[in-house]
Amino acid sequence: MVSSIAILFTSLLAGFVAAQGNNITIDPNSVSLTERNSWCNGQVNTCGMLCGGQVDANNCTGSDLTYSCLCASNHSAPALSLYLETLPFRICQSAFGKCITDHPDDRAGQDQCKQTYVCGTLNASMAQIATTSSASSAMPTSTMASATGSSGMSTPSATTNLAVKFGQDYGVGVLVAAVFAVVGMAL
Repeated sequence: MVSSIAILFTSLLAGFVAAQGNNITIDPNSVSLTERNSWCNGQVNTCGMLCGGQVDANNCTGSDLTYSCLCASNHSAPALSLYLETLPFRICQSAFGKCITDHPDDRAGQDQCKQTYVCGTLNASMAQIATTSSASSAMPTSTMASATGSSGMSTPSATTNLAVKFGQDYGVGVLVAAVFAVVGMAL
């Protein structure tokens, strides 16, 4: 039973890592300069959020769609391709849209587009809330219940906060290695 779960988890994780390893490029001139500059604004804002506002480098150039993002806490780049509003996300979305357009009335071609272009889905502002909410997790339960109000939104668990913080500090590669190590010990 444990080995079946480990195999399933490993295959899912391998697919996830492979999907995030895509270095997707587009012709910058296929997108208006106004839109590229808007993409850069999102990139710079998201980098700042993922780095907790403490960056060594955070810039983006709309003319050629180049960027840099390095967090000051560990001098490394966060896994930007995982997040919405980043330049890798926008480039992925653009390439996906072009792929779909290039395959009209071609279900197999469009299915291939969906497999090839797996774009980020995480919300950086939610990751920021998760990492900063660890301070609020010390609040008494009754206060926490009133703090969440009637929105139904609950505070992420300390385990979730730790995983997000670990991923931000050490990058996805180290996080994946740690998960493999834990799974390997479980076997």
